[in-house]
Order: sequence, then C-alpha cells, then structure tokens
Amino acid sequence: MRNFMKLLCQLVQERLLSLTTFERTINKRNGKIYLDYLKNLVEHTIASIQSVRSIEKAPFSASIY
Repeated sequence: MRNFMKLLCQLVQERLLSLTTFERTINKRNGKIYLDYLKNLVEHTIASIQSVRSIEKAPFSASIY
C-alpha cells in the first residue's frame, strides 16, 4: 500500500506542480498542498476522514483513500 500511495502522490505532484509539494516544513510550502503518502497507511490512526487542524492556515487533513 505504501508504494502505491507514494506513486499516486508522485503522479499528483507531476500534474499539479504549482499546487502541491512533498515539503514537510510548513514555512517552506509557500501555500501549497502537502502530499504525505505516509499518512495514508492502514496501520496509521487518524481522528477522522477529514480532521480539523489547530494550526493557522492548515484547516484540515484528509486521507486519500
């Protein structure tokens, strides 16, 4: 599953280069959407499908699957 999610995120990154990034540091993202393929693993727990974030300018987190 991890390799599939990484490939999917890479394809999204290639097509939406101006909107997406793999940069983890918020200050370096420049307003782009962070593609975190590691958070889309079955073993990882999340609060819900779309989780409200307590960080300014990070309104929610959503799993791909």
